[in-house]
Amino acid sequence: MRHRYLIYIAFAMHHQILYVAPAGVERGGIGSYARAVRSALLAYTDWVPTFYQDLLPPGFDGARNVSPAMRRRIVGELDRSGKLAPFRLIHVELGTSLSDEFHWAYQIARTRPGLPIVLTVHDPPYTVRNLCPYYDFGSTSGFRDRWVRKVWNVSAGHLIERDMLHRAAAVTTLSRRGATLLSRRFDVRVTTIPHIASILPELPPQPRPLSSPLRVLFFGYLSRDKGLHVLLEAVRLLARDRWARRFMLTIVGKPFGEPDSATLPSLRSAMNEPLVRSHLVVTGFLPDDELSTLLTQHDVLVLPYVDDRICSSSGPLVTGLQFGLVPVVTRTRALAEVVVDSGSGFVAEPRSPQGLASALGRLIDSPDRVQLDRARALAYAQKSSPRAVARALSDIYSVVGGLQRSTAPEDDRGAGPQFADRAMK
Repeated sequence: MRHRYLIYIAFAMHHQILYVAPAGVERGGIGSYARAVRSALLAYTDWVPTFYQDLLPPGFDGARNVSPAMRRRIVGELDRSGKLAPFRLIHVELGTSLSDEFHWAYQIARTRPGLPIVLTVHDPPYTVRNLCPYYDFGSTSGFRDRWVRKVWNVSAGHLIERDMLHRAAAVTTLSRRGATLLSRRFDVRVTTIPHIASILPELPPQPRPLSSPLRVLFFGYLSRDKGLHVLLEAVRLLARDRWARRFMLTIVGKPFGEPDSATLPSLRSAMNEPLVRSHLVVTGFLPDDELSTLLTQHDVLVLPYVDDRICSSSGPLVTGLQFGLVPVVTRTRALAEVVVDSGSGFVAEPRSPQGLASALGRLIDSPDRVQLDRARALAYAQKSSPRAVARALSDIYSVVGGLQRSTAPEDDRGAGPQFADRAMK
């Protein structure tokens, strides 16, 4: 009998979260992020996240187009059957392409208005960009966005979006710049939380000699906003100068969705140029275990992003830091909140092949600098460790749910002044 009470008490100490986020591998970076967050919470806290897809009837995975009437009926049945009763709060991950998750979360929030909501907005100042049916109207990004804003600001979709944020007990995002823009747009208080790495090394990275030639890595989606065409031009500039044969660039990735007709042919053409091809390895998409091995074999991570319309953090950046790669990034999104130019890596101007080539050239010429920046990267990576992310989220859940903090104590030593420490506070 005593054992039965102990089992009951142990179960009661775990707090259930309904986690509205993409879980499938096919959902890309946001899916990897959500799986990593769930694993961290299970490992380091008493919070137990359940993916909302696990509650849906067979045949519904949450990522398919479902009519509003069908969504209302399914959520109503879940509520009447008591399946929503165990949850203490809802945590919703919102990104520009997560309209299905947004609508499911909104319907659940309307059905269970007393259930606190925690929102994490990944691509501020947008919550979900394609909630607007006119988003694809127009042929150029500037024209499209200008008219979308005008339509959106008077549409029912914008009112729903605003209502969702004001229903939330806590709104979080992954960068200071994003938090500022999001709070201005919706007049809500926004908390910045760490960005978790989706892949971790099996063993703590150890000091090792630099590769010769220096091994540089790009991984991510092969889309124009990632700036890969700029990076390939930088490779051509390096290969024409005294750095020829002193570095190799590895490209890991795949197209995201349906790329525009000009992007992939232009990338293939740039890759096939003889000077570039002799310094290039292209692997295509790799599963996490193979990518993890590849990360341990490289020295530098380069992220030449060019799109500055969203102020997000970067999954590849925090993952690279976990493996001790020295970051070379551009001054877009919120990357410069993590990397301090000439202090913990290099920050180049976007769309500047010369800037990227200069930063990579300095690293090729300075092995000691690479080793120093690698140590700084590993120190800073602790701020986005699974334990640190679990602690930050648990503190928020505890306030929202009226509970005590449920994480184990953690060593909070910072990474020193070389990194922008405030980025993760």
